[in-house]
Amino acid sequence: MLIYYILFGTILSIGVFQHSNVFGFKKNTVNLIIMFTLVTLLLGLRSTDMGYDVPNYISVFKICKSMSLHSMDAIANFEIGFDCYTKLVRMFTSDEHVFLFVTAVCSILPVLIVLIHKKVEGLLAVLAFMAVPSFLMLYSGLRQSIAFGICFLSIPFLEDRKFFKFALVVAIASLFHSSALVFLIAYPLFTIKIDASKRWLSLALLYVVFIFKSQIFSIAAIFIKSEYMVERYTDARGVLLFLILNYIIAILFAREDDPVSQGYMNVLYIGMITQSFASINVMAMRVTEYFTLVLILLIPRIVSNVDSDSYNVPLMYLGYVFMLSVVALYLIYSGGSGWACSSPYYFFWTT
Repeated sequence: MLIYYILFGTILSIGVFQHSNVFGFKKNTVNLIIMFTLVTLLLGLRSTDMGYDVPNYISVFKICKSMSLHSMDAIANFEIGFDCYTKLVRMFTSDEHVFLFVTAVCSILPVLIVLIHKKVEGLLAVLAFMAVPSFLMLYSGLRQSIAFGICFLSIPFLEDRKFFKFALVVAIASLFHSSALVFLIAYPLFTIKIDASKRWLSLALLYVVFIFKSQIFSIAAIFIKSEYMVERYTDARGVLLFLILNYIIAILFAREDDPVSQGYMNVLYIGMITQSFASINVMAMRVTEYFTLVLILLIPRIVSNVDSDSYNVPLMYLGYVFMLSVVALYLIYSGGSGWACSSPYYFFWTT
């Protein structure tokens, strides 16, 4: 875990420099680029032994240069977009470490582009990025990692109510992982107006769903392909509690007259519903990760929009920094014993 402690220490130091204006180090865009570059290097320079699914991707990458897309599909059953992407990278290099590095860039760069475009506060954004469950996917699920990044590019179109552009970006993401299509449901839900009292009631509904998840799951199995409905029990309650905590904070502090924050909360709520089923179905966990990406934008927005006359904004900021750092480090540590293989960390030249 030492490399992760060094990374977080560096990121936190950059945040301190920004807010204290040490050495004139106050440009948020520069800070965003530096911090996300560090995260990209961490993922891009890792060993191919990290990530349960990585060896499968590497084996296809090694042999795909002279294969047709049809042959690749027969061997690996990947989506057409990822097949084309793999062949494209293979045209320029046969080095699997370069392949992992390029994939890390393609997964993270779209997130950075949106954050720069929206001028999101850097430290909270990068910590939220590493604290959401989709971060661990970057270690193992290469197809879905790229799909996450592309879906994140659709969020500005979601906010501006540009359906065609939003749907087009999501469709492109689905060419890398078909599960991305579930994010289309975010469009009609984004503008639903829900006041604070109904937000609290929505938590009661979430509790009912969680209690009766097995019964609901059995009913859903009638309508959904059987391969997606296999029960696989996992420890997913911690993630659900983290999402609920952020939802409650948003109810308390997000401005009700800010439609964007309220839209993010609607999307987050869908993620909480799907996460309720993650303890009995792995696919539910993967679906959740598309919706929880909005936390990367919601958390900094809450802090930036909170009424400084009524609340201690610096204390809230520090509280978020502490919570997100702890959650991110815990997820990375716990991911070491799971499919992410995120800990211990190995550079590619050490194995």
